[in-house]
Amino acid sequence: MSVDNNKAVDLCIYRMNHATETLDTAKLCMEHKRYKDAINRCYYAAFYAVKAVLALEGTDFKRHKDVVAYFNQNYVATNVFNRETGKRLGR
Repeated sequence: MSVDNNKAVDLCIYRMNHATETLDTAKLCMEHKRYKDAINRCYYAAFYAVKAVLALEGTDFKRHKDVVAYFNQNYVATNVFNRETGKRLGR
């Protein structure tokens, strides 16, 4: 595995860990009836997970809508992820 490939995998792992921690925070918000915060944290958990996938190919964007559009075009439309995943991320 090349150095660049190692960096991509490390970034992917970092982002997936961030996604998992954020989802854990969402669960805590739900337990404390902080529903708007829980929804926000769930969205960001999914967003960080998508960015983890994109890290493996060395792709990144600054804007959320660009991340979602690229993910849908290159992963949902090609059936790597199912359509429901793309729809939920867009909501």
